[in-house]
Amino acid sequence: MIHAPRQLQQERYATPSIRFTLLLLLVMLMTPCGIGYALTEEETAILDAADSAYLSLKYEKADSLYSSLLPIAPNSAALYWKLARLNISMAEAIDPDEKERRMPFYTKAVNYGRRAVQIDSTNASAHT
Repeated sequence: MIHAPRQLQQERYATPSIRFTLLLLLVMLMTPCGIGYALTEEETAILDAADSAYLSLKYEKADSLYSSLLPIAPNSAALYWKLARLNISMAEAIDPDEKERRMPFYTKAVNYGRRAVQIDSTNASAHT
């Protein structure tokens, strides 16, 4: 087996945001995504549309759709961790030099994450 030089391997995943995104993606893929609440067909369609918007990098649309489910499922740890994940992604999409623009998204992500853990401390995704 041929290995790339160590320096190239380190540079490939050197930035913290890339490492964090890869780790977050790995955790998301390994974790069940149940909402913890029996949704109607319409609500399930909204959740699916929000997940799809998130995966398509349409963050504002995903935010609107996820947020519309909060009054319906206010005790859903899964919904809160998805909002936390979304806000981290929204912050990461902003130029790193614009810390003032990024910080509100990180703050919201922390608050959503804390709420998810408060609802269900056994939900691994809530801890990411």
